[in-house]
Amino acid sequence: GITSNDTLSKGLALTTARLLGQVLAGCSMVRTPTEHPQFPELPVVLFPGNVGDVDGLATVYQRLSP
Repeated sequence: GITSNDTLSKGLALTTARLLGQVLAGCSMVRTPTEHPQFPELPVVLFPGNVGDVDGLATVYQRLSP
């Protein structure tokens, strides 16, 4: 959505990002480019407010934890 776009393009100054896939249905994960001046190869989870249930964010955290 527009919030995700603003976060990536304005907040992180991205013109491109690599889509890694979905962590949860409707919840995408991208990575900043290697050459990003501040956050190279930063994984970013895009979690829309209208996705998942009450445990959705905890589920994503568990899936991404080592």
